[in-house]
Amino acid sequence: MATRRKPAKRRKKAKLRKTAAPRKPLTGSAAANKAETDFLLHRRIDDLAAAYVSLLAEIWIVKDRQAILEQVLARHGIAAPEAVEQFEPDGKFKAELDAERQAWVRRMVGALFRKGLPPVS
Repeated sequence: MATRRKPAKRRKKAKLRKTAAPRKPLTGSAAANKAETDFLLHRRIDDLAAAYVSLLAEIWIVKDRQAILEQVLARHGIAAPEAVEQFEPDGKFKAELDAERQAWVRRMVGALFRKGLPPVS
């Protein structure tokens, strides 16, 4: 006696998604603001990754040099970690550090924005 074959299952037809109506292109200041905030576009991911790796390398160099300096000072009887923790910068040195920090932030963050930093509130 012959066995009956089960009928083949039919595949459901894929439903097509309705796409949104095309957006109107931005013009004027809206386009400029949109371009400034789109720094994570696919074409910029490699740039960000390269910047991140470079920054990590620079941070390691600073950490390495700091550790070496602490060892050199320790050999001369100066406890550098404690001295740094207790140090209070005077007005002039504090102003110099603040200016250097602001310039560093402008360089680091500014590299992400080719047309200058966006306004920050």
